[in-house]
Amino acid sequence: MRLYSFVNMYLSGAQIGIQTAHVVAELFRKYDYPENIALTKWASEYKTIICLNGGDNISMMDNLLKFEKTNYPIVPFFESGLGDVLTAYGVILPEEIYERASEIRKATTEGQIALLKNNINNDKLEIINYINTCTLAR
Repeated sequence: MRLYSFVNMYLSGAQIGIQTAHVVAELFRKYDYPENIALTKWASEYKTIICLNGGDNISMMDNLLKFEKTNYPIVPFFESGLGDVLTAYGVILPEEIYERASEIRKATTEGQIALLKNNINNDKLEIINYINTCTLAR
């Protein structure tokens, strides 16, 4: 499991880490710990955080809505000091999502990509495709 933090593209450096820290705090406020199995497993066994460029406020809101349709633990963070702009949102994803995303990135032919995308429901495929379009937050 990994926590993916999607951070507003206009933030950089330490701001990325600070907004991601807000996301982590909000995850623990929103979900019952240790009752939420995914959050508990991530916090106790994995602890890996990936910070990605989430785009501007509009694209972040659009993509947040896609993630909210899933059962994955997810929280947005709106920074009051910046006019309540969505500065980051985080989602805990299972290994099957990020491993498949990695396999698709490494595939060298369209046939390999098609095989890797086979037997994945559309919601998961949409998340995988989105992750594969994001760059690391810098």
